Amino acid sequence: MARARWAQWTLAVVLLLGLAIASGCGDATPSNVGRIVGTVDTGGVSDVVQVSAERETGVPVDATGNPYTTTADALGHFELDGLAPGRYAVTAQAGQWAGVCSGVTVTPRAATSITVDLTPTGRLTGTATRGSGTGNTGILVWVVGTSHVAVTNDSGKYTIDSVPVGSNYTVMATAPGYTVGQQTGIAVVAATATTVPAIALVSTANHAPTITDMQPAGGTNAAKGEAVAVTVTASDADGDTLSYVWSATNGALSGSGATATWTAPLQAGSFTITCVVQDGKGGMAQSSATYTVTELNVIVW
Repeated sequence: MARARWAQWTLAVVLLLGLAIASGCGDATPSNVGRIVGTVDTGGVSDVVQVSAERETGVPVDATGNPYTTTADALGHFELDGLAPGRYAVTAQAGQWAGVCSGVTVTPRAATSITVDLTPTGRLTGTATRGSGTGNTGILVWVVGTSHVAVTNDSGKYTIDSVPVGSNYTVMATAPGYTVGQQTGIAVVAATATTVPAIALVSTANHAPTITDMQPAGGTNAAKGEAVAVTVTASDADGDTLSYVWSATNGALSGSGATATWTAPLQAGSFTITCVVQDGKGGMAQSSATYTVTELNVIVW
């Protein structure tokens, strides 16, 4: 009886082990992940080499949303385990030296071998603003043709590290509601911080024109039938072409543009001349002045 129970128990254990093996349990490598193994060609760099892998699709690699990282050994060898299938960019960093290997494909239950070459790098610093000294958080700045990006702080400052040495980079910046700004011909020197000329973004929103002056000033006297040249000074922050619409409560107006001629009516009284300045995009400004028409000009000797 005991032997029969022992046989039944043994058979159950064997069946359970078989099921575990068939389902992948107990295997050192889960069936749905792969790994990247490789070597960093340090070129004699003595700094510790940090290696990281990040999905090229922007999907986080680990549960915390960060790329997987490891440290290469003294010979430059490294291994990144537990990677979900997909395409990765593998970055190696050692002081002011860096290298990137893009398009690394990870497949389940397989090891992908790569070599990452380190090259000398430098740093770019600068400012990108929305036209003021504050309120500049979140402007995206990048080095064209590379994966190097940064985001500005409130004062518009940014820093981009590990940019490969080169002599003709273009640095661009953009933010929602603003045009793209750029600086060209930027040189990156090994182990050196290069200051990029300031980038000022221009708002794509329309700004209404502004009238700063109207001459002659209100209160000017005119004789009946006298012709008075009236001029407004206006500007537009967007550089739009301005048009001028003149009107008067009495008298006759002629001319166009920033200057019009008002011929006073043949009656005494106070009359208002108005100019509306338009930018053709819905923006407008208005200014008025009141002029007094007298019976005649009195000359005092």
